[in-house]
Amino acid sequence: MKPVRAIPIQTLSVGGKFSSRKNSRIVSYESQLELAFLYHLEFSPDVKAYVEQPCKVPSPSGRHYVPDFLVFFNEPLRRPLLVEVKYSSEIRKNSDKLLTKFETLEKYALKKGYDFKVFTEKDLLTPRLKNYKFLYNYLDKPLPENLYATYVENVINFVREKQPVRVIDVAKILGKGEFIPTGFYLSTVWHLIATGKLQTNLDEELTNLTYVYLKKDAKRGLPCPL
Repeated sequence: MKPVRAIPIQTLSVGGKFSSRKNSRIVSYESQLELAFLYHLEFSPDVKAYVEQPCKVPSPSGRHYVPDFLVFFNEPLRRPLLVEVKYSSEIRKNSDKLLTKFETLEKYALKKGYDFKVFTEKDLLTPRLKNYKFLYNYLDKPLPENLYATYVENVINFVREKQPVRVIDVAKILGKGEFIPTGFYLSTVWHLIATGKLQTNLDEELTNLTYVYLKKDAKRGLPCPL
């Protein structure tokens, strides 16, 4: 599925382009709140793919509504989710207009076999958003292929033995205090957190003093149920 509508030029001051790994393409967004939503989608283990501006829905006025996103899930039996992303202030300011839009989109979603939900800043501007933005830079392998497997194996084995252990301690001890190896190990730890192979508390700001472990008891995914 492809977007049915291009982002208007007048929104580019707050909108932009986002390199989506889950979709393997560039995704457009219309607001900083939509950008926050994209980060949550990218890190949610439940989300398979998504498309922005996914469809045109006839409105009571005879024109069309275009919802913000359609989200697809890894669970085959889970219904796709039609999404609107709006600031609470915008909903209050344009309540009559937007409530009509939301009701129309909800009816359309039901007819198509989708669910429908409105996300606001209360759902998306969470403490873990800053962590997602930081970790997004580490989703790709941080080292050449000939070094990657060895560094990953060393980190996993060390954390398994010492857990919970601080990020900086993993890097310094395995790097033996040498500048370049320590930097490589630090990048490897962040990469393993970003890809879910190491666990931590993503609701607290990530620093070099953050504790990591292998046990799968850390919260991951969206901070609110999709």
